Amino acid sequence: MQLFAGNLVMDYLLSDRQKGVSRSLVLNSDSYIIFERLLEKGGSSKTDMRREWSVSNVTMQKNLNPLMAKNLIKGSFGKDWYEINPVWTEKYADPVYNWFEEAGIHA
Repeated sequence: MQLFAGNLVMDYLLSDRQKGVSRSLVLNSDSYIIFERLLEKGGSSKTDMRREWSVSNVTMQKNLNPLMAKNLIKGSFGKDWYEINPVWTEKYADPVYNWFEEAGIHA
């Protein structure tokens, strides 16, 4: 977990690094973006925005802090995320949760 420029960034590298894929959750005061980054051979990276969810949400902004964010992702991501804002869940949390599951990051 790294804090910089007002953003909380948590990177999760898949166990198979040869696939060169990492997943990141970026949170700031305005939006919540989950994206996948493709790592080039040699360690450089480029951003692939094919999978991206970005949303402005007052409830999330008021309730989310770095510790909660860490617990949401590393702990019981789905359950806690749903409890914070059930209305937000159907459009964003379900595909995001499924995407993490597909990436092998399990709650």
